[in-house]
Order: sequence, then structure tokens, then C-alpha cells
Amino acid sequence: MGINLHIIFSKEILGEDKEVKEKFILNFESEITAFINSIAESYQAWLKYDALIGSDRRRAFVAAFLFNAITNLSASMKMLITGYAIPSGNLVRQTIESICSAILCSSEQLQFYQQVEQNKFSSKSSIKLVLKHSKKFHINRNAMISLKNLYEFYHKLSHSSSLTLAFNISVGNLGTTYIGPSFDEQKMSAYKKETANRVNLSKNITNVIEALLLPRSDAS
Repeated sequence: MGINLHIIFSKEILGEDKEVKEKFILNFESEITAFINSIAESYQAWLKYDALIGSDRRRAFVAAFLFNAITNLSASMKMLITGYAIPSGNLVRQTIESICSAILCSSEQLQFYQQVEQNKFSSKSSIKLVLKHSKKFHINRNAMISLKNLYEFYHKLSHSSSLTLAFNISVGNLGTTYIGPSFDEQKMSAYKKETANRVNLSKNITNVIEALLLPRSDAS
């Protein structure tokens, strides 16, 4: 009997694979709950910062980048537990860019927010710029280096490589490829690392926002 490719791709494009999601929830319920609690705390902190914007354009850009980080990371976790690891990783990369862009825009003196306003700013360079000005922002340089390493990992996932190809191939059943979402029992350690990365990033967002809420004459 031939395979009906129309049905396969119709299911992928129009349907929802509940089985994959249920497997993720079954195996990573505590991690998913931790993420939900943590990202909710991030949003609560963001609301406090957003309330301070007023007519300040610089603060508005900071808030916009932070909101982008929160929504992208939420979408990233959703895509991960529904079986789309590669696009989920791309959103993590954008999350890190948004966090770093928010930090850069928080400085009145450096005036990065004006570059954003004039469409002359590239978020791809944001993490390098934060590292360059780490003393200005009173940021732990080692923590930023760890974030940079994480960013570089997800940067690799944004391009076709042996790493991205591996996500489409079953480890447990050699020769099996996935069209659409997947949950591979042999990739449990990778899934655990991925969920942990997102929990930690959500905490980073909260930490950044709380730091920005502190009065500082050099970055206010």
C-alpha cells in the first residue's frame, strides 16, 4: 500500500500532534511547571518596569525588547514541547538578542536606543556590545560569557548543519526520519538540557529587569 503524502503533510500543516506534546509533559512536567512559574515572574517584573515608561522613548525601547524576550521565550518552550526543536532554538537566539538589546538601550549615555529608533542597530551584535561595556552596566562578565556561549550554540541551530540534521533523524530507530514534530526517547538528555536552558533564561530576564528597576545615575 502506498503512503498518502497528501494526508501526511495535511496533518503536519493543519493538525496538532497531541501525542508528542503529551510525551514531553509526561517526562518533563516539573521542568515545564518551573518555566511557567519563572516566565510569569518575568512578566510581573516587566509590568513594574513598563509602568515607569511615561513619555521616555529610551525606556520604551527597553520595555519593548524585554517584552519581546518574554514572548519569544514562551513561544520557544511551546514549540519545544510540541516537538519542533529547531525553530524553538531559533527563538532562544532571538530571546538572548532581545535581553542584550534591552541592556544596551538602558544607557542614556551610550545612546544605543537612538540607533534602534533610526533603524541603524543590529541586534546580532548586541551580546558583543554588552560584553564590551560590561563595566558600564555593572554586569558579571563571566555570566555574560556563559550567555554568549549559549547564544553561539543556538546560532549554529539557525543554519543547516550536521547538528540541525540530527534533530530530524531518529537515534533509536536508525533510518527513520521525522516529518514535523518528534519525541525521541534517545534524546532525553538533550531535551532535559533544552528545558533547563529556557528556565535559566527566564530567570535571567527577571534579573535584568530587577536590575534596571534599581536607581542608577549612569544608566537611567
